[in-house]
Amino acid sequence: MNVLQIFNALAAKNLSAEQQLAFLPELMAKRGMEKRDGLWLPIGTEVSQQDIDQAEAARKIRLSANVPIEKVAEVFQALRSMENMGYAYPNDGCHARPHLMCAKIFDLGYIPQKVWAFEESYSENKLPRRLDKGVPPGALHVKYSNDHTSVWNFHIAVHIKAERPNGEILDVILDPAVFDGPVLLREWQKKIHALEENVQVRPYGVAPLAQNFFHRPMDGDYYPQHIISLATDASARKHLAQYIEWASEPLPAGVGLLPLFKLGQRGDNPIAVKTKLTP
Repeated sequence: MNVLQIFNALAAKNLSAEQQLAFLPELMAKRGMEKRDGLWLPIGTEVSQQDIDQAEAARKIRLSANVPIEKVAEVFQALRSMENMGYAYPNDGCHARPHLMCAKIFDLGYIPQKVWAFEESYSENKLPRRLDKGVPPGALHVKYSNDHTSVWNFHIAVHIKAERPNGEILDVILDPAVFDGPVLLREWQKKIHALEENVQVRPYGVAPLAQNFFHRPMDGDYYPQHIISLATDASARKHLAQYIEWASEPLPAGVGLLPLFKLGQRGDNPIAVKTKLTP
C-alpha cells in the first residue's frame, strides 16, 4: 500500500484513542491530505480518479491487528525479500526501512506498529552508561560477527503483535538489517543496548513521546522531526538508494559510519545477528 491507501484503510477501522492521534485534522493537512466525502484525499481542487479509487478500495480491505504465530516467519521473509532496502547498511536508514516495511505488512493484511529506541542522553538528566570500548556513553549499538559496531542516536524497527493458538500475544520485532529473523521485543532491546524506559511502541502514524531530539521538538512519526506524508514513500526510496551505494565496499572492523560489506542477492546484512523465534 502507499501512504494514501494506508491512512484510508486505517480510518475505516475501529481505532484506539492512541491511533486516532494520527488523524488530527491539522496533522493530516501537514501530510498533504484532507477529508472529502468520508475519504482522505490529496489536498487540492483537482483529485485524480485513481486517488479516489485507491482510497475507496483501501477502506474495504480487511486488516488484522494480530499476526498468527505460525505466520510470523513468513512475514519476516516477505520483508527480507523486498528489493533495494539497503539491509547491508545498518548504520543508517532505520527511518526509511520501517516505513516501507510497514506498507508491505499492510499489503499482507496486518496492522504493524513501529518501535522506537533512543540513546540514554535523551531520557533522563543523568550520566549515561559506558558500555563497549569505542562506543559513546549511552549510545545504541550492535556489534556484528566481523567486529564492526553500528552506533545510533535512535533506532526504529517494525513491531507486530504475534498471537499464539492459546490467545497469548507476543511483542515481536522485525528488523532485517540487524537480525536474520523475528525476535521478541526484550531481545531486540537488549541487543541494541537500549534501556527499557527509552523504548516505545507506537501505532503507525503516531510520533513517539519525548520532549526533544537534538534540542528540537520530536513530533515526527517517520523521523524524529519529520511526519509521514504523501511524499514519504519516494523520500524513503531515495535515501535507501544512497545507502545501497555506500554499502558497495567490504567493511573493516571498527566503530562508526563506514561503508559496509558487499551486497548479497537482496542486499542482506551477511553478518546479521542469528536468532530464532519459537512458536
